[in-house]
Amino acid sequence: MAQASISFNGNKINQKLDLIVRVQLPWIATKTLQKLAQGVKEDLRQEMQTKFKNPRPFTLNSIGITPSNKTKLITEIFHKDVITGARKGGNPAAFYLKPQVLGGEIYKTKFQQRLIRKGYMEADNYMMPTSGWGNTKKGVYQKVLWGINVFEAKNDHFTKTRGSYVHVPRNLVEAARSEPKGTKGGLRTYAANVRALNNPKGKKMDWNQSMPPAGIYKVQANGLKQVFKQLDRTPNVRPKYKFRDTGERSVKSNFQQFFDQTVKEVIG
Repeated sequence: MAQASISFNGNKINQKLDLIVRVQLPWIATKTLQKLAQGVKEDLRQEMQTKFKNPRPFTLNSIGITPSNKTKLITEIFHKDVITGARKGGNPAAFYLKPQVLGGEIYKTKFQQRLIRKGYMEADNYMMPTSGWGNTKKGVYQKVLWGINVFEAKNDHFTKTRGSYVHVPRNLVEAARSEPKGTKGGLRTYAANVRALNNPKGKKMDWNQSMPPAGIYKVQANGLKQVFKQLDRTPNVRPKYKFRDTGERSVKSNFQQFFDQTVKEVIG
């Protein structure tokens, strides 16, 4: 009695599998990478919200992605180092976040650079906002720069009204006293005007009592209110924003989920 047998031609199966390998797997891979990149982006946003106090939307939205494709299975997640559109001319997040990632001297923003370039402070000095990092609105920086522009206050037209800003240079008292008397529009005049703004009621005080520390001040009815403190050294910070660790952790925890999800979407 002959043994029953059934034969199958495997060529069609091999052709089908080959088609999947050549066409579908690269598509699965790039789709998975794209999902992983979006997952990393969201986890980095969460990391910034956890580590930074009141991070600005501009900072949270500064994460860029270079997407992968079927011929280049690489994706890159980064903070943008170029600003376009309405914010052009501002400070790219990649620059001011770098010390938060690696540690070291904090980034000198364009506000700081402008003050150094105009001679308001030395290159290693820093104007620290008294309200703390991240809590000073952009409009305040602009008003300050306009208010003290080109040493306007150091001439005969020293006119500071309530709400305006004035810069108090380091060692102003010593510099004013060393200047020859009678110098028109010089440091003596400038220092006297600053003292008057800081002592609007005219109380009898010596120079050191009535002269506030170096920094930038807002003119108020009862005197000068410090809005920036001039530091001798640019501050250093320890790394606190775990950019790489957060990204690697995100990929590790999401890979299998996103891969399985993509296989179902592509192959069914």
